[in-house]
Amino acid sequence: MSCLQTLIVEKEIPFPALVSIIHRTHHIMLNSVMKSFGLSAGQFLIMVHLSKEQGITQDSLARHFHIDKASIARHVKKLEDSGYIKRITDPENRRAFSLYLTQKGEDIVPSLIGADKKIEEAACLGLSKEETDSLYSMLLRIAKNSLNIVTDSGEEYYAEKWIKKFE
Repeated sequence: MSCLQTLIVEKEIPFPALVSIIHRTHHIMLNSVMKSFGLSAGQFLIMVHLSKEQGITQDSLARHFHIDKASIARHVKKLEDSGYIKRITDPENRRAFSLYLTQKGEDIVPSLIGADKKIEEAACLGLSKEETDSLYSMLLRIAKNSLNIVTDSGEEYYAEKWIKKFE
């Protein structure tokens, strides 16, 4: 048993560290899938989101995922250069771009979603459907609570207000 596994068994790893371990290992596995398409795990959410909402702007994506605009711009450029999405300039605002999946992009989304589902199932091995549903529900609440700690822009932390809640 590794040192990390021992710490997990002994419940000595703080909750945020556990979430980080889950996120990082998922990211590693998803990266291996995305690599076969010439992409990285960072582009996964953009592809899936565009499959559900074509025509969204880069700024809207950044706000939606709480990711800085520069990161979104890099991911979008990579996706566009790879032929998976196209950017169309907004006629009313020449600096804004609406994003759309190309046919090539639409063709791979089911494979990406399927691979992500398999990764999730592997991570939840040994949990019943009810346990998985309950875990998801709890994590969703924790995520919402966590987002309430930051401003709408997702950039500024309300440290003083947050600390006062616990004094």
